[in-house]
Amino acid sequence: MQRFLLQMAGEAGTGKSTLARAIGSVTGAVVLDRDYFKAPLMEEGLSFQEAGGLSYAVFFSVAKSLLMQERSLILDSAAFYPDIIERGERLAAAAGAAYRVIECWLPDAAEHDRRLQERERLVSQPVSLTAAVAEVKPGKTALTCPHLRLDTTMSMTSVLARALTYLSDGQG
Repeated sequence: MQRFLLQMAGEAGTGKSTLARAIGSVTGAVVLDRDYFKAPLMEEGLSFQEAGGLSYAVFFSVAKSLLMQERSLILDSAAFYPDIIERGERLAAAAGAAYRVIECWLPDAAEHDRRLQERERLVSQPVSLTAAVAEVKPGKTALTCPHLRLDTTMSMTSVLARALTYLSDGQG
């Protein structure tokens, strides 16, 4: 498999991190979870918005360093803002890595809310679907770039198989 930068996308609680870790385990790619950059900033007293911007600056700096070390990389963040996709595309191009985007989608609102409420969470992660909707900042858009959209109510085996095929051939 060619070296890649995979940008995960999707709402909180849709299975991005679970799928990212599974792909990382199979491919050997490094998984960077932005919540582990954002949560410590919030714990130090920064607001949700302040921590968001700073965490992305550090997140992409670390991503660049890993790509320069010729590692495949999975960026685990919501990615519903055009600048996030553009930064990922630029990083991948500069590193000579294939750029892919996988959007995790959970059409069942009750299941989505259950996942959010029952998971272990960091301070930067919403506690419910209502809280997740309240955290959205202006500028959020649907993905317009080529990407694979996966319904995470399917089994992890099926979702992972589709994701690995997409990483190999870029076809959704």
